[in-house]
Amino acid sequence: MADRMDVYLNFNGNASAVALLYGKVFDKNVEIMKFKEFPTFAEMEGVNPDWIGHAEISFDNSNLMFSDGPGMKMVQGNNFSLSWATDNKEKFSKVWNNFVREGANVKEEPMKTFFASLYGRLEDPFGISWLLLYNDQNETM
Repeated sequence: MADRMDVYLNFNGNASAVALLYGKVFDKNVEIMKFKEFPTFAEMEGVNPDWIGHAEISFDNSNLMFSDGPGMKMVQGNNFSLSWATDNKEKFSKVWNNFVREGANVKEEPMKTFFASLYGRLEDPFGISWLLLYNDQNETM
């Protein structure tokens, strides 16, 4: 896998409606996973089980992703994140460290998750939310 850049849109309870609308507009299939379907749901406190944990529309070379982000203050106009993924662990570390060195505010330190070998979230000095992912192609999630 080459480096990949995707857009992640966050909502406050209506991510499903938005994802379904965009799927219809672009005539694309929408994959939807509710929070209650997450393997880690039992550990999530105060999360509406029927809200969307992750929805996705695949295009030829990118994805448009959606979530009802729990614990995130949603303001129309800043309810998105840029998602960057790589299968190169050294490149992941370099990009992560470059962000931190340039003053990014770490929101979630890199950690293993059920969807990535390493996942971390930060906000750059300009207020843009970034989701950084490393996926080891030899590892099963």
